[in-house]
Amino acid sequence: MRQVVNPPRIGVTQADPVAGQVVYSPLKSLWISAMTIAAIVGGALTFSWGALLLFLGSTGAVLLLGHSLGMHRKLIHNSFECPLWLEHFLVYCGVLAGLAGPYGMVRTHDMRDWAQRQGRCHDYFAHRRPFLIDAFWQLHCELRLDHPPVLHMEPRIARDRFYRFIERTWMLQQLPLALLLYWWGGWAYVVWGGCARVAACVTGHWLVGHIAHNTGGRSHHVEGAGVQGYNVRIAGLISMGEAWHNNHHAFPGSARIGLYAGEVDPGWWLLKALAAVGLVWNLKLPEDLPYRPELKSLPAPDMPGYSLRRTVMMALFVLLYVLPLTALFGLALGEFRLGGGWILLLYGAPFVALWIAALRYPRFRKGAAPYALRTLSGKVLTGALYYGVLADILSLVLAYAQPEEGGAGFALFIAGIVGLPAALFAAGVLLKVWKEWDSSVDAPA
Repeated sequence: MRQVVNPPRIGVTQADPVAGQVVYSPLKSLWISAMTIAAIVGGALTFSWGALLLFLGSTGAVLLLGHSLGMHRKLIHNSFECPLWLEHFLVYCGVLAGLAGPYGMVRTHDMRDWAQRQGRCHDYFAHRRPFLIDAFWQLHCELRLDHPPVLHMEPRIARDRFYRFIERTWMLQQLPLALLLYWWGGWAYVVWGGCARVAACVTGHWLVGHIAHNTGGRSHHVEGAGVQGYNVRIAGLISMGEAWHNNHHAFPGSARIGLYAGEVDPGWWLLKALAAVGLVWNLKLPEDLPYRPELKSLPAPDMPGYSLRRTVMMALFVLLYVLPLTALFGLALGEFRLGGGWILLLYGAPFVALWIAALRYPRFRKGAAPYALRTLSGKVLTGALYYGVLADILSLVLAYAQPEEGGAGFALFIAGIVGLPAALFAAGVLLKVWKEWDSSVDAPA
């Protein structure tokens, strides 16, 4: 029987990582729903180039300083040392990502880490359910295990008065920044620098996690673990290095996550810069961690995730899920015809790319194309895209017919209500095709 090495905070108990119920979490759901709705509607109505730059800069800063360095690499894994004031600052930036307070982040991470190391675990921990179900579970629900493990927070963290304060008030910590943003740039800055930032961080965290536990490249295999991590190459930069999840499963205590050539890791770059000026030290690397007999390296030919077909599917996925959001915001530029045209282009481009791939690659033609056209999910995909195109045409007509009478605003409402669900349906079906198509790629025998 394999001896499972639990995360340091998880005690040896008779806990069961499988038996449990996923239940709706009203506060969690209200939080992400309010932020997302405010970001989509308010963001479109208050768009400016300055607000967009604020969103990009604040989101990147919070993800880099807070989520990656403060919460994950420092508080959770203690992969480097730094002054307490700097640790507090980094963790506070992590709270501004809007996921949870410091104790909530540690508890959620360690519970998932413990469960994934077992031979079997609940689908909630493994992101094993279909795309849309997993989205609802992770963003709006919580898992209540029948026999949960005991988590022992180390006294250094548990007794920290600053952490205890921001744990109780982590949602309210958005307010001081919101007041500063309102003073600086009005409601546009509040929406883009606050609501849109939180919505992007929370949704992006789930999205990268879903992909990173289902498909991608692997350099290592953890024998006996019920869930393997995968490297999501396309998200390496925007996740600040957190998307190299196979590396992280192999060496969770390493301060460097992008370990190999071509694996960009902005979090590691910043740590090296801080180390150069003496603000951080004792950076842990894989060679500094305890030996794990269950960890096996995969030879390069067995590493999935870098083939042309997988790159094509990832590109289509990004088109269907991410870019329509950008196009919706484009409707608020004042020239609404430009935004409507962008959405129409983005809904049409995946169809063209699908058929080019089907004509060029026989395996794609035999696998993905029939699935997308003949199954019930394929019909939902096709219907959703048709309705999305109709909504965009209507938005163009109204923008031309009533440019000064609110027609463009109504067009934005129609495109947002109908077009965005169309993109989400399409993304879910496409990811299912992608996963089934590459299902033959698994751990080595």
